[in-house]
Amino acid sequence: MTLGMEGRNSFAIRHICEWLDWRRRNNQQTILLLGSRAGALYRSLPFYEYCQQYTTHHLQTRARIWSFRECYSVLLQQQLGERELHALLQEAFRHVVGLLGMYEEDECFAEIVKRGYFREIITTNIDDLVERALIRVGLVEGEDFAVLIPGELPLSRKRALPYRLTKVFGDFLSRKYIIANRHASITEHDEFQQYLRGILHGGVLAIGIDPLWDSGILPLLRDAPTTLWFVNEQEDILHDQQIAPLFDQVQAVAALGQKYRYEDFWRSLYQQLCIEPAIKYKDMYSRHIDLTRYEDQSQLDKKLTHVYYIYNDHDIAIM
Repeated sequence: MTLGMEGRNSFAIRHICEWLDWRRRNNQQTILLLGSRAGALYRSLPFYEYCQQYTTHHLQTRARIWSFRECYSVLLQQQLGERELHALLQEAFRHVVGLLGMYEEDECFAEIVKRGYFREIITTNIDDLVERALIRVGLVEGEDFAVLIPGELPLSRKRALPYRLTKVFGDFLSRKYIIANRHASITEHDEFQQYLRGILHGGVLAIGIDPLWDSGILPLLRDAPTTLWFVNEQEDILHDQQIAPLFDQVQAVAALGQKYRYEDFWRSLYQQLCIEPAIKYKDMYSRHIDLTRYEDQSQLDKKLTHVYYIYNDHDIAIM
């Protein structure tokens, strides 16, 4: 099933919200998969400027999706040394982190996570934007969420903390990360592959997948999830030979188009999951108070005690 027209945007967002709510109420975990188009490199102007010197294409005049893939080709062709690559990534990430306060969508994402809609997060990015966003909404690394980097921590499907972030291709700050040959980093490590396959089994919301940058994890999406919501800004992505098979193997819905960019998607999801329910219940409570009547007007002078029953997790926001 594909939802790609702008007129269908509210329909898709509403049904994603209903799906997430239903799963949370029934204690069925939803796994969030963040692709490369949800990361810092995709947003970083210095990264594109660096790659521009090694290509004849004008990256600034092309669509960002196309330019991002061209940048990956540049990195592979240049075969940068470890120090040069690290310096490039450091500059690219510094630019994005410096503008972090401008990215409202990251905070929207983190608030939704904090409310328990996603306990497992898997990212193909090596930056620390997810960690920073979670910390901004009050979650503490090591107490509320754990960060798993391949090769550093024991692999277990059972979480020790309420939330877990798995960084498939490593972490920039630890200097243990993979840019080239990402596919082999999964297929040649059976234990890690089985860990990912086990985590991805169930309901998965995948956003910002790039068929080139994220090709290593796509085989797992073909046979692991039982349900897949595939959210992407690229309207013709289903024609990609790496993506098309995803919709042959699992119960999958694709929500595609500019309205489903990482930024716009999280703002819309936050509005419907967090803001609108709070307004709804606040209005309901206010109307109840306004309609209160007393037979004996002298009771108006007495102190009133209002009792509000919290019987559903939807009421948490107004509480």
